[in-house]
Amino acid sequence: MARGVAENLRDRKPDELRKNLTNNLVKNLSAQRQLSHTPQYGAPGDAALPEALLLLPLFVHGIQRSPLLSKDATRARDFRVDDKSCFIHQMDVAPAGSVASMMYPAVVPLYPLDGQRYPDAGVLPPEETDVRKVKLPPGLPPSTASLKSELVLLVDDGFSPVVWLGSHAAGLFCGELG
Repeated sequence: MARGVAENLRDRKPDELRKNLTNNLVKNLSAQRQLSHTPQYGAPGDAALPEALLLLPLFVHGIQRSPLLSKDATRARDFRVDDKSCFIHQMDVAPAGSVASMMYPAVVPLYPLDGQRYPDAGVLPPEETDVRKVKLPPGLPPSTASLKSELVLLVDDGFSPVVWLGSHAAGLFCGELG
């Protein structure tokens, strides 16, 4: 879906692609619901989605909020045509896992890591020398609710990780670094 949007972006308007994406989602979920009403797939009224389709609405929402179709990104001065072309190219050549990360990035808290909530986070066992074995705290949902002024977060979209510094955490975090 995301690659199709990226390819069609060259010929169509973002609003048209956004509408087509929503219509395709509704059509797919409607077809799945009709299929689930057949006796071999479940009882009538059972609207449970198969595991493969559970995250489809979230993925479509991610595509619509991505720099490909986001109204904010298309109007932003700092998101230039070159940036959009690079994003479209990355979408074309990226493996499926990276495309999913682009639409639903990982958000990991880096500071403060209080010992009660994250007892093992950021700790490297004494016998271990490989820094890749450091345990990270559990991820947060990628939403504006996670962007709190007292946190420092790592936001990883699969291509360019960003360290987000909250306004109240920046001084404390930088002071502890050096």
